[in-house]
Amino acid sequence: MKDTVKEKLQFWQPKGIEWLRGTDPSQIILYSIYKSPTFLELVIIDDYGNKIKITYDQFCTSEFAVWNFTYDTHAGRPDLWVNDVNTPANFSKKDPFFFKILNWSDLKKYRNAPIYDGIWDKPEVHLYSTRDEFFIVVSEYEPKISKVYDGDQVT
Repeated sequence: MKDTVKEKLQFWQPKGIEWLRGTDPSQIILYSIYKSPTFLELVIIDDYGNKIKITYDQFCTSEFAVWNFTYDTHAGRPDLWVNDVNTPANFSKKDPFFFKILNWSDLKKYRNAPIYDGIWDKPEVHLYSTRDEFFIVVSEYEPKISKVYDGDQVT
């Protein structure tokens, strides 16, 4: 019998997240999502009106901007909250955070696609947990995060 590898969460504080003041997922809201084959953009706002844009706009091996994205509610994935959480050495308790999912079980669905042969060290699984929702993105790179100022057009 094969050993099953348990999913784990790891705190993740990518550059740009510091523009949010809400330090807990319950203080941020997934404001909007825009996607095309070459682009994925999330806009997140905190309880204080600070808004950031998270942009995936590079081609991956899959010839899309990301391998996968999944939307769910906290009620739909309560199992994510019972996972162990790794804390990197540079983690700051005073800054907001997202997560990376380590050993994400859904990655196995890509094992039979020849396009992904030899690149299993590349994909990262980014988990954006907001007040009531989860948005999971599988990508070969970290996104760009920029602050959205009042009056900025959000695409």
